[in-house]
Amino acid sequence: MILQQNRRVLLNGNKKAIFFISLFILLTNVAFAHQRANTAFTPLRRLLRQMPAFRADFTQITTSILQSNTKTNTGTLLFSQPSYMRWQYKTPSSLTLVIGEKTIWLVNPALKNVTLYSKARVFQDSSFLPLQKNLDFNAVYTIVKPKKIFLQTNTKDQYLYFKPKGISQKKQLIKEIQMRFNLAQKAIKEIIVLKTNNTYKHFIFSHFKIIKKVSKSKFIFTPTTNMDIIDSR
Repeated sequence: MILQQNRRVLLNGNKKAIFFISLFILLTNVAFAHQRANTAFTPLRRLLRQMPAFRADFTQITTSILQSNTKTNTGTLLFSQPSYMRWQYKTPSSLTLVIGEKTIWLVNPALKNVTLYSKARVFQDSSFLPLQKNLDFNAVYTIVKPKKIFLQTNTKDQYLYFKPKGISQKKQLIKEIQMRFNLAQKAIKEIIVLKTNNTYKHFIFSHFKIIKKVSKSKFIFTPTTNMDIIDSR
């Protein structure tokens, strides 16, 4: 009788020990995953803090997965923290996209018009939010394991794969973002934006140059008198 009681006590003790060991392993794994998510963006943050502004040439390749066709544009990009941009498209046609403090201007010289957009509305789902140095990356993005890697491979570069969070799936336009950059060279090499409509944009940067300061006048567009103004704000 005493032997059976001792066995039951030992068995219950083993069960409790196994439970607490399992719980410890689970909590350790959760803590490790949380720590990994918190530190995954550290190299990118470090790079952006050294990058008040930059200028680069770019090639933009837009691909439709369903239709299996691509469209290629080239030009220059001028960027200034926190989110000022001037995209100067050169080929196949001339376009200028100016992103200022509150307004976005899309200038089409061929049609002699400029379309105005609200920056706050457009940037709710912007692929270039991760270039902001003071962004709380862990609050805005989730690290993911990509099903397919579209970036070029270079062992000297750093890579990030992540998706936006906090936006409902129905409103979400961006499915995943892939980035390749080099902390030692202080350069962003590639950005891939996979969208929920089965298209993706591939930005390849070259002649990357960090600039200490850029005049805010570069991020304002004043239409000429012969231009049509389309206000979509």
